[in-house]
Amino acid sequence: MPPAHDPVLARILERATFGHRSDEWRAAEGIGFDAWLTEQLEPAGIDDAVCDALLAKMPSLQQSAAEIFRDFHGPLRDLRAAALIRAVRSQRQLFERVVELWNDHFCIDAEKGDCRILASVFDRTAIRAHALGKFGDLVTAVAKSGAMLESLDNRKSRKESANENFARELLELHTLGTGNYTESDVREAARCFTGWSTPEQTDTGYGDFVFRPEWHDGGTKRVLGTEIPSGGGAADGMQVIALAVAHPACARRVARKLCRHFVGESPGADLVERVVQTYSSTQGDIVAMLRVILSRSTFAEPNAATLAKYKRPFHLVAGLLRATDAHVFEWEGLLDELADLGHLPFAWPTPDGCPDVREAWEPVLLARWRFANRLFSHSIRGVRVDLDELVRGTSSDDV
Repeated sequence: MPPAHDPVLARILERATFGHRSDEWRAAEGIGFDAWLTEQLEPAGIDDAVCDALLAKMPSLQQSAAEIFRDFHGPLRDLRAAALIRAVRSQRQLFERVVELWNDHFCIDAEKGDCRILASVFDRTAIRAHALGKFGDLVTAVAKSGAMLESLDNRKSRKESANENFARELLELHTLGTGNYTESDVREAARCFTGWSTPEQTDTGYGDFVFRPEWHDGGTKRVLGTEIPSGGGAADGMQVIALAVAHPACARRVARKLCRHFVGESPGADLVERVVQTYSSTQGDIVAMLRVILSRSTFAEPNAATLAKYKRPFHLVAGLLRATDAHVFEWEGLLDELADLGHLPFAWPTPDGCPDVREAWEPVLLARWRFANRLFSHSIRGVRVDLDELVRGTSSDDV
């Protein structure tokens, strides 16, 4: 644990990581938090060789959907293990916290149909590739991903019977939130997304986006008060996305989501408003919004009432493993623990994503205690904590 003389830095690091370690504390204190944050917001420049070596044992993480289908050997199991490995071992901690947020925000049912194969590609090419970019680019990549098209039943949506699932969740969950669109907007948006699909499993481009013009409703539509002329083809869907991400309600929804994830369940109204303004002035630049949120002023003592944050089971497990420098020989036992805690990665079945509020997780309080007991009693398969080493590594500054 860090020295007590800078509690503000301790709070920020606790939220910007899956549980800060003493070496991260020393690094942030040594170069200054602003420099540490800049480094974390440029994850490609961070040496992550230890984590990369662990992930290299799971080839499905880098394969295309067609390659995974050909070599199918449990890609969903690999993806779940990789999420925990990255949370515990990666030096790109802030990036992994952001990826966690977006995988919940754009939640897919990874157990549904082809999503068992496509989820890994979704995580890599939609979420990770755009996690720190512009929010509109992230929404577009998600909308065109094979996993989302499969999960929300749009891959077979045709003009004769437009499926409304994706259009509804795009407006309700991904961008605007309830009360900011009408049922007519959902129906018209669904027409815009007809023909947005993916190739068949036998195709080398399986999992990629493909537009099928013969399935598309080419008529005039009206979405969010804007007329979309006939004959637009695939551009109709792109216009819906552009309208949604430019809407003031989207800026507010994204701002609140980011603040709740990194600050607390009831973030201050002033902070949310600053993030809303940043979204609007930067066209949804995620890095710019994070710089506003992860500032000393946000986590200063006068704001303590807005900082209440109950750790979800995944964060708790990763944080304990990091704090104890646990030796993990195989990760399957830990995935079993997360399943028991109700927070196995890529296992939430509904598009609203895994909840991030205290009341959702208080019922598993006893299970959390049992996990800690099993961890320290060496009862989790493949995991050991060196208690003697922990005691030796504790200094007077830690208590």
